[in-house]
Amino acid sequence: MIKMSSNSLLIKLADRLHNIMDARISDPSFRERYIKETELIAKSMSERILHESKLLYSFLKIHHEIE
Repeated sequence: MIKMSSNSLLIKLADRLHNIMDARISDPSFRERYIKETELIAKSMSERILHESKLLYSFLKIHHEIE
């Protein structure tokens, strides 16, 4: 998933969150595993967004200093 675009990750997370609503009637062990996997995806996505935001901030700061 590291190679996925941010948009793809967002779509995947939205799909998984929708599937969690259906997981209420599934086997409890499946539900727990699915929720943990979804938490990992969400964490990965938030770390990636934070990293990209820091890069953008650094770029803008350098660009502003050059002007």
